[in-house]
Order: sequence, then C-alpha cells, then structure tokens
Amino acid sequence: MCPMKHCSAVSDVVGSLIMVSIVTIALGIIAVAILSQPAPPDIPAVDVTAYRSPSSTNLTIIHAGGDNLPVGEYRILVNSVDRTDDFQPLPSNIPFATGTELYYSSSGEIQSVQLIYQGDRVPEGVQLFQKNFP
Repeated sequence: MCPMKHCSAVSDVVGSLIMVSIVTIALGIIAVAILSQPAPPDIPAVDVTAYRSPSSTNLTIIHAGGDNLPVGEYRILVNSVDRTDDFQPLPSNIPFATGTELYYSSSGEIQSVQLIYQGDRVPEGVQLFQKNFP
C-alpha cells in the first residue's frame, strides 16, 4: 500500500536511463579506441618535368613547383637503378627546390625515371614522379 495518493516507481526508469548511458559511453570509448589512427605522414607535393635528349642518353629533371625536397630525403631512379649521386649538380649537396634542374648522362638508353621521397616518417619511400620514355 502506498502512503501517498500518487505513488510511482521512478527507480525502474532511473535504472534504465543509467544502463543506457553506461552502454552508450562504453560503445563510444570502444569506437574511439578502434577507429583512431595516427595522422598520415606528410608527403610533399611536387610538380616535376623530365626531358630526354634525342640521343636517349641525357636526362634533365626540372622541379617546376610545389614543396622543396630536403637534401638526402629523395632518390632518383633511372631505369629502376638508383642514380641519385650521378646527377649534376649533386643532389646530396642541394635541396630539390622550385627551379632546380638536375642533369644525368648515361652510356645506355634511358627508358624511365622515378623520383622517390624517403622522409623521416616514410622510410619505405613514396613515388612522387615517374616517366617512361617511348
């Protein structure tokens, strides 16, 4: 028997609300833990142009715009072989900045060139530019 005229069971409603809020908070914490990822590494954006001489043995690479590539953080592959140290001026002495021209001479035919970025946060390397010559 209820000592008051308007007796209501509020404890059931409060208990249900507390359970719903605990489950919602737990699901939110689990979702954040599962879906959170570290920020992707900063990969520079560059506009590069490559020209091959009519004899197919000389190559010119020009940085036409975009981010600078610091010394030691980029590699240049010619015919899939790392030839960074064979370019003039030496890429190990200068950053690859807008307006920079690099020259390479080969004894054989140049078929392809690739520019690979290898920064601190991308040790495996990311290809920024590739050109295959016909």
